[in-house]
Amino acid sequence: MTFLLGKCTKQATTRPTGILNVTNPNNPFYNWTLVDVPYCSGDVFSGATENFWIMPQQTASAWKSQAGYANVNAILDWVKVQFAGAVPALRTLSKFVVAGESAGSLGVQLWATNLLRRLESHYEPENTILIGDSFVGTTPGDMDLLQRQVMEFWGVCQSGVVPEELEPKCTPDRLVMTDFPETTMQLFPSVRYMMISSKFDQVQMAFGDLVIHYDYLWTVLWKGRDSIPHFTTKTFYEQLSGYLLVYSAYKQFSAYLVGAKQHTYTIWPLFFIRSTTPAGPSDDCSSPDVGERLLDWLRPYSEEKAPYQCYNTEEDAPNWTAHYCDYQLPWQVGRCEPSN
Repeated sequence: MTFLLGKCTKQATTRPTGILNVTNPNNPFYNWTLVDVPYCSGDVFSGATENFWIMPQQTASAWKSQAGYANVNAILDWVKVQFAGAVPALRTLSKFVVAGESAGSLGVQLWATNLLRRLESHYEPENTILIGDSFVGTTPGDMDLLQRQVMEFWGVCQSGVVPEELEPKCTPDRLVMTDFPETTMQLFPSVRYMMISSKFDQVQMAFGDLVIHYDYLWTVLWKGRDSIPHFTTKTFYEQLSGYLLVYSAYKQFSAYLVGAKQHTYTIWPLFFIRSTTPAGPSDDCSSPDVGERLLDWLRPYSEEKAPYQCYNTEEDAPNWTAHYCDYQLPWQVGRCEPSN
């Protein structure tokens, strides 16, 4: 589908918007050193394979390369060089943030352990933050098997992105997405981990449905769409909360949920990020108790981690609705500061 829509390119460019716009004084990361990792390999930055796709009227080879691992690996090699030499371009980082949105969120999760190891001694762990924006890896019906099939399709276990602690799960095939953040948090307890998501992210839901429909195509054609699991707003939000509950066992983790269908936040214009609260993307502090502004929540805290934020206007709200926040998660009441 990506090829059919003409969305693939060999000239992927950067977009200096949102938190990537380090020239804007309103950005929490104003004047920081920025390394932007472009993406167009369709394998969440982790693949090492070729797949056979015959496209209409194509003249190029039907074998399409998915080399996400090699792309990120080359960039990491380049970054390490910047710390070397008599007059290095970079010195030990007093603050260090690794962030990704959409597929980049999964890229952060898959790469975090290897990346932190590769750059060891070049950053201060207690001042390092990992940010995953709007993709946690949920699948309709919470099917671990489907996750494993997708990772096998991309060649994740063969690429080199899997930390050595998780390699035994590759054979037999037991590796799932939650293994990656958990391993990172176990190995790097001083590195903070932050995740952002809408409660009803329409793109995460659509991708989950597309994957399972492709995997069970003949079942869908023979028995209809209702014969296989697919996301509803309720099942997605419930499963999302289940993932966050797993991660909440680690003291360095925190989450920010927005009552919306919006997909991604951190690369939108800064005024949009600032107007986002747990009550909605354009809430802009409709009342003091809607929770902390997302832009403020993203600021690199010097001592304490960012709080869990979720807006609940009704304590008896029906489960998995816009006003519901799972009581098992350690949500904190946040105060919203009005615009200056």
